[in-house]
Amino acid sequence: MTLWQQWRAAATLLIEGRALLAERQPSVHTSPWSAFLLGLDDNTVDLVEGAGIDAVWPSAAPADLLAFTERIRAVIDLPLLDDDLATPSPARRHERPHKQLQIDAFVRAAERVGEQALRFVDVGSGHGHLTRALAVALRRPGIGLEYNPALVDRALALAAAAANDVAFVVSDVVGDSLVVHPGDCLVGLHACGELGDLVVRAAADSAVDSAVVFVGCCLQKQRALVRAPLCSDDDVDMAALHLPKGVLGLSNLSTTDDGVEASRAVNVAARRQRLAVKILLERAGIIVEPNTEVRGVNRRAVHEPLAEVVRRVFAYRGVPLPSIIDVNAALIEATSLHMQQRRLALPRWMLARVLEVFVALDRALFLQQHGFRVEVGVLFSSTVSPRNLAVVARRRG
Repeated sequence: MTLWQQWRAAATLLIEGRALLAERQPSVHTSPWSAFLLGLDDNTVDLVEGAGIDAVWPSAAPADLLAFTERIRAVIDLPLLDDDLATPSPARRHERPHKQLQIDAFVRAAERVGEQALRFVDVGSGHGHLTRALAVALRRPGIGLEYNPALVDRALALAAAAANDVAFVVSDVVGDSLVVHPGDCLVGLHACGELGDLVVRAAADSAVDSAVVFVGCCLQKQRALVRAPLCSDDDVDMAALHLPKGVLGLSNLSTTDDGVEASRAVNVAARRQRLAVKILLERAGIIVEPNTEVRGVNRRAVHEPLAEVVRRVFAYRGVPLPSIIDVNAALIEATSLHMQQRRLALPRWMLARVLEVFVALDRALFLQQHGFRVEVGVLFSSTVSPRNLAVVARRRG
């Protein structure tokens, strides 16, 4: 498929699946396959959930569910931009192994478009690992733009120790603007949310020779309540592609057995605990907005015993603590409800990657429409990071 055809195919899937996407906790009323899904045994649920889009469904699976799955597989099938087989670079100080693999692959991608670059502009530079690696590998100066002053101070200290030709400045590119100069290569590795759209728009709106290498993440981290597509099509229901933040957050989902911070089994247990906390809060008369049940508590604390999680949450909210009998009863109810939700959510979770692919294609196609030569694809293995879709683009005036 061409970039445009793949964009339209992804858009069509999202439009057809909007009822599934709209509910964080799918019900029997929104899933056309609820009878089949609710009949799955625990072992099958584990296998399908863990395999994701590569799952082998039972032979009794409805034909239209299997067809839906095949269409998703076709849409998310993007080329591999890096073979992951290159010799790893020497270990760099203060860099975790997974981050090093990500940066190594990113540098190789930047080499495709950075031969004419005069400098690299790292948007959301954090500790500056990527900025310094690009300066060393491609022998170009770099500047890191970062909103957090503490991270800028840390990046400056690391750069001084490494004697790289880089600079780091405190910059709110979201609140202010991003000015693109001739010869700039705009880069970002897991810069969150609307930073991706901002970089793409800045490059497209400029009339200068420039390049873009970007891997996005956390699409829901944006000021607007919805994300409007950068591209449009008269034959597509564009209003249905204005995606709310709550829907965009689904793109962060990873159901593989080895998660980014914890295993799938641990994450499943955590979701059950969060549901129990929500039940207890609602019984205490508190209205719980989506994804706020453990507000005020570190998200990793939800892996602790439920009684401790409840104690922290209720203390933060200033609400009388429920009895241990009430806590245990809520866990029993949450376990039953969660078993149902896991089954009904299986098709919804398959759309998570479609969301991520659609946004990457939308950004890439927008750049293409503004005169850039564009590649979009998988930059590194999902075992390195599940947020692995890159847009690599170059424009010459």
